[in-house]
Amino acid sequence: MADLNRTRQRLKEELSRLDLEHVVGVGGLAVFSAASAFALVHPTDPNFVASLHTAFGALGLNVLASLLVQGYTSLIAQPTGNEQERLGHLARTLEPAIKRDAKLRSEIGAFLNETDAFDIAREIVEGNPTVHGWLLFKIYTDLVAYRNDFEQIQSSLDRILAAVERLQEAHLFLRPFILPPLPSIFLGRADVLDDLKARLGITSAGANRNLIKPLTVVCGWPGVGKTTLTTVLAYDPDIQALFPDGVLWASLGLKPNLLSELANWGRALGTDELLRAPTLEQAKAELAALLQNRRMLLIVDDAFDAADVFPFQVGGPRCGLLVTTRFPEVAELLDPTLQQIYILRELNDQDGLELLGSIAQTVVKRYHAESLILVKELEGLPLALHVAGRLLNVEQKLAFSITNLIQDLKQGAKILQAKAPQDRTEIETQTLPTVAVLLQKSTDLLDPATRDYYAFLGAFAPKPATFDEAALQAVWLVQDPKPIVRKLVDRGLLEPVPPNRFQMHALLVMHAKSLLTD
Repeated sequence: MADLNRTRQRLKEELSRLDLEHVVGVGGLAVFSAASAFALVHPTDPNFVASLHTAFGALGLNVLASLLVQGYTSLIAQPTGNEQERLGHLARTLEPAIKRDAKLRSEIGAFLNETDAFDIAREIVEGNPTVHGWLLFKIYTDLVAYRNDFEQIQSSLDRILAAVERLQEAHLFLRPFILPPLPSIFLGRADVLDDLKARLGITSAGANRNLIKPLTVVCGWPGVGKTTLTTVLAYDPDIQALFPDGVLWASLGLKPNLLSELANWGRALGTDELLRAPTLEQAKAELAALLQNRRMLLIVDDAFDAADVFPFQVGGPRCGLLVTTRFPEVAELLDPTLQQIYILRELNDQDGLELLGSIAQTVVKRYHAESLILVKELEGLPLALHVAGRLLNVEQKLAFSITNLIQDLKQGAKILQAKAPQDRTEIETQTLPTVAVLLQKSTDLLDPATRDYYAFLGAFAPKPATFDEAALQAVWLVQDPKPIVRKLVDRGLLEPVPPNRFQMHALLVMHAKSLLTD
C-alpha cells in the first residue's frame, strides 16, 4: 500500500508541472490525455478540476469549461483502463451537448471569430496567396516556438503513463478475488469455455461489454464438472480483463450461511460492516451499494435453492452473475425464459479417454481398449473418470490386476466408496467426502417414498439406463408415474430424452443401487 501511495504522489507531482492554461492553447488533446491518464488511478482531484475549468474559462469558453469538468468527472466513473476509450467517452459526452446547446455553439463561434478563424478559412478557400503564405509562416513559427512545449508535454505524459502501468500492475494484486484453487487438470471443455465467455461478452472479435448477460445459469448432472469449469473461467485472462475489479465466489450447497457469505464478499471489498447488518436484506442493500460502480464477475456455485441465490443478485450494470446448480428446477426458477440456462453435458468418448489418460497415463496406454470401454460405461462423467484414474494408478503401483479393477469400476461400487477429487474438499470441515456422499446431497432432499422409487430404478435399469412411461409404471407399480418423474427431473436425477423417454446417468444408477442396501 505504501508503494501505491508513493506512485500516486509521483503522478500528482508530474501533473502539477504542466501549465494547463498554456497546454490548452498549444495542444488541447494533450491535456485530455493527461487528464484521462490521471483519471485511471486517482479519484476526482479538486485542484486539477479547478485548473481545467480556469484554463478554458480564461479563453472565454465558460460553458465548454463546465462541460469538460463534467466530462472529466464522468471519465473517472468509466470502468476501463484504456485511455483511448476514455477519450472516446469524453467526445461522446461533448458531441450531443454541442448539438443541443445553442449557448455553447454561440460561445465556440465567438471564440473562433475572435481568433479570426472564419476569415482565415474563407480566405484560404478563396485561394488568397497572401493568407496562404501568412498561414504557412504562422504554422512554421508556432511549431518552432512550441516544439519544446510539446516535447515537455509528451515527456510528462510518458512519465504519467509509465507510472499508470506500474500502478495497474500493483493493482492486480489488490483486486478482490475469492476463488477456489485453479484445477490441475482441465480437458475437453474448450468449446464450452468459449460458449460461456461469449455469454459474458467475449467473442472471437474481442470483448464487447454490451453483450454481457446479467445472468448465466450452468446446470448439469452431479459430477459433470460445473465447479471445475466455472473456476477455470474465473481465472481466464480475458475474463479478468473484462471484469478488472475482481471476481467474487460463494459456495452454497444444502444449508448455506447466507449472511456469512455476503460478509465474505463485503470483507473482500474492504468493509466488515455487512457482519453488523441487522437483516439479510440490509446486508444485500449495503453490498449492492459497494458493487454499483464496479465491474466484477459474481459466481454463486452449487445452488440448491433458488431463494438462496436472491441475496447475491447485487451486481451493478457492469457486473456479471454466474450460477451453477445440479437442479433443473432451480435453474428454471432463476430464469423462467430458459434463455440464460446453459446445460453442461458429459465428455464425449475421446475427451473422456484423454482425461482418464492424463491421470493414469501408463494404464490407458497399455489397456487402451479396456479404458475406452470404461469411459463409455462411466458415460464421460468427469467426477467418475477422475476417481477411476486415481484408483487405476494405485492398483498399478501395487501390481494388482488392472483388468479386474476395470471390471469392478464398471460396476460402480469402488467409485462410490472412493474419495472425491481434491478440489471437492469441504471448506468448513476441511474433509474430503466420498463420491457417494456428494451424490447423496441430491437424494437426501427427496421424501422417503420418492427416494425408494429412485432406488428401484437402479435395480431395474437397463444399459443405457433409459425408460419410457410404461417401464416406469411397471417398475414402480403405480398407475400414474408422472408425479414421481417430475420430482426426480426437478432434482436432477432423471433427464427427459425426446420424444417420450427419460434417462439416468450411469453413476446415478450406481448410487441408486447402493440405496437399496442401506
